[in-house]
Amino acid sequence: MLAVYGFRRGEILALGWDAVDFDANTIGICASRLAVSGGSETGATKTKTSTRTLPTPADLARASKAERKRHREMQLQLGTLWPNSGLVVVDALGNPPHPDTLTHAWRDALVDADLPTSDCTTHGIPARR
Repeated sequence: MLAVYGFRRGEILALGWDAVDFDANTIGICASRLAVSGGSETGATKTKTSTRTLPTPADLARASKAERKRHREMQLQLGTLWPNSGLVVVDALGNPPHPDTLTHAWRDALVDADLPTSDCTTHGIPARR
C-alpha cells in the first residue's frame, strides 16, 4: 500500500478490514494511527481530502486476501488470546504495531532489495491522491 498508493504510514496502520471491500475491489482510508508518548493511537486522517476510497489493483487485492487468510489462521491458533483489533496491519500476536515499526520494516525491505534508503522513506513516496 505504501509503494502502490503512497499511503501515509498512519493510514496503513489504521486501515481496518471493514474498509477493504473485496467485492468492489476498493480500499477506504478514513483514519490514521499516530505515534504518541508511550505508544500510538488512532485518530482522524491528516486532511479532509485524505479520507478517500480507492480502487484496489489486482496484485494488491491478492495480497490483501492472503493477509486476511493469514489473520484468520493466526486467530484460530491464538483463540481467545487474539485481540481482534480489526486492523489489517498487526504483529504476530494480532496487536497493532507502533508506527515506527512500519518505518523500520520499510527500511529493511529497501535494504534487502538493494535500494537506496535515503531516497525512498515512508514519507517520501509520491502519493496518488
